[in-house]
Amino acid sequence: MADDASPGEKLLYYRELRGYTREEFGKLVGLEPGGVQNFEAEINQIHYRHALNFADLLGVEPEIFLSDYTRFCAPGYGDRIRKIRYACGQTQEEFAETLGVTRNRVSVWEAEIDEFHPSFQSFEKLGAIASEKGIQIKRLIEDPDSYSDGYDEFISGEYGKKMKYIRAAYGMTQTEFCQMLGVGDTSPCMWESENRKPLRKYFGRIKFLAEAKGISLTRLNEDPDFYQDAYSRFIERDSGKKIRYIRLTYGVYTDTFGGMLGCSGNAVAVWERGQYIMGRQYFDTLQRLAAEKGISLDELNDNPSLCQDSYDVFCSGNCAWKIHFVRICCEMSIVRFASEIGVSTATVSSWESSSTEKINRRPGRESFRKICDLLSAAGGNLNEIEKDYDCFFRLLKEYRSPGYGRKVKRIREQMGLKRKEFAATIGVGDQTVYHWEKEAESHGSYICPGELTFYRIWKLALKRGVDINES
Repeated sequence: MADDASPGEKLLYYRELRGYTREEFGKLVGLEPGGVQNFEAEINQIHYRHALNFADLLGVEPEIFLSDYTRFCAPGYGDRIRKIRYACGQTQEEFAETLGVTRNRVSVWEAEIDEFHPSFQSFEKLGAIASEKGIQIKRLIEDPDSYSDGYDEFISGEYGKKMKYIRAAYGMTQTEFCQMLGVGDTSPCMWESENRKPLRKYFGRIKFLAEAKGISLTRLNEDPDFYQDAYSRFIERDSGKKIRYIRLTYGVYTDTFGGMLGCSGNAVAVWERGQYIMGRQYFDTLQRLAAEKGISLDELNDNPSLCQDSYDVFCSGNCAWKIHFVRICCEMSIVRFASEIGVSTATVSSWESSSTEKINRRPGRESFRKICDLLSAAGGNLNEIEKDYDCFFRLLKEYRSPGYGRKVKRIREQMGLKRKEFAATIGVGDQTVYHWEKEAESHGSYICPGELTFYRIWKLALKRGVDINES
């Protein structure tokens, strides 16, 4: 038998060598004599399942009965076709159009349903396409893993984090990155949260964008945090809030801060609103500005609560009562408080009002800064305001209810003060204290401590270690 004998010629040679007639051989392998003749004459191709039967009966290797075409169509051909399609970066529908077949046919090939494999003409087209993509059919058959596109490895673990680092290298928002990838919906947002995996058709573009920024997907797969730098950590979460926090420590508007960074004020505004992400080219300057104010970006990244703006926190919740209590802590009337801040008494009244018409009237940032200065000068702490005003007004209500006289007398005596000394310390007459302790009435109402006076009692009790909460 010649070295270059065809699969049909080899079948004829070994059948005759083993002494089988076509009829005898056909009965043993489940074929009619004409079927055996068709294989030997190569009218029909010998596919793998027949090659196994022939080889088992004739005592040879099944491979000798296979051509390049039938070797490609051996089990595993679905994966081989799929790898060629992946190399083209096409969907089954797109690949079917390239081959000139239906999408259903490609799907059946890849699933290897009922051993329905490509025709010889389709095989030739597949071979030409593979060659264009640098794929050798022989190598693809012998070692299919050598043509892995890396997609499966990329999505096997922490692909959301990997996507973030690639995006961070471009300093883009998720929306911008979607556009760069050619994705028309919000899928990349779900990729990063790992609620949805990126489709394979986008992987080629993802890989290209990563490598264009010097990111090796092999290294990224081995260690998803390898490409994490200070910039990527900063923009990974709440970067807008962090930028705003840094800007507010300088007490400047977005236009001024933009000038400090070398960009427009509008750029800063959209970063802070989370519509866009700060470009990498501005990060070093931001880092320097933060350091000049003693702000550690690592601490901001690890503790997002540090980014809370004291003004926003103060104005949230019951802002009216907080301002009212701050004024009490400063021991000032509305007139004096307004004068110190530089606003009208009507403005302060509207800040302190709990009416639905005025509830949203809050101090501006400049007024808030002055309020904080007044509170600090009075020895108060803005961080304790919310806790203190709840306690203060609860106690004030108790000291204006029946039995308050006994409470006033108890705390005065526990302080070791006579009525006159107590009155002088809190800035009232001793007769006023006498009326409190007796729970005297005037015009049908109890004579009891006012807010400013009770605040002095409260602070004095705290200073002397007297528990004002005791019954």
